[in-house]
Amino acid sequence: MEERLQNRFSANIPVKTYHGLGLKILSESSGIMPSVSKLASDRSMLPARISDMLRNRMGDKEFADRFNEYFLYYSSPYKGAFEFNSFREYSDYLKRYDIRSLNGEALRSFEECIIANFLYSNG
Repeated sequence: MEERLQNRFSANIPVKTYHGLGLKILSESSGIMPSVSKLASDRSMLPARISDMLRNRMGDKEFADRFNEYFLYYSSPYKGAFEFNSFREYSDYLKRYDIRSLNGEALRSFEECIIANFLYSNG
């Protein structure tokens, strides 16, 4: 980007990403360069870390209940079939989301998902 600005406008303008600019401002204002977690720069580390944290917390019954409740009822932007003007509009809405149960099975509607998740969570 800097090279294009230089070639096009003969301007020597520094170009930074939002993160780079933020680090520059923080380091200049505090006199200390902040460290950035490796989780921010390694795409495989963050999901693995989140999985480890969740696995460790699932032993806490209150946490496990709230976690499961979130995925049972709140993780998808639910709209019922009667909230649409046409079946095609409803069908297009469903195609935008990969509706899966807690068990991982692909389903055709959010209503099916609610039923499947209820059955799965209650054995």
